[in-house]
Amino acid sequence: MIENYFKLDFLGMKVQTHATLSGLRGILRYANIAEKPELIEKVKGVFALYLSDGMTENYENKNNFICFSNFMFVIIFL
Repeated sequence: MIENYFKLDFLGMKVQTHATLSGLRGILRYANIAEKPELIEKVKGVFALYLSDGMTENYENKNNFICFSNFMFVIIFL
């Protein structure tokens, strides 16, 4: 399931940024417990996307990824 998470087109699907960050936090916890450092690198990649497209220069959450139907898909998917 985690591998499928990283296949998502977060920008194309306009995924809600809070859900994206929550998913990343859960994957970080799993990566530490399961000792899978390769997942941490993947999390860094998605977080970089958030920094470039989901946050303003004042460090505010843009919430730009949102699309209600896709938001529900991500919640169900996780």
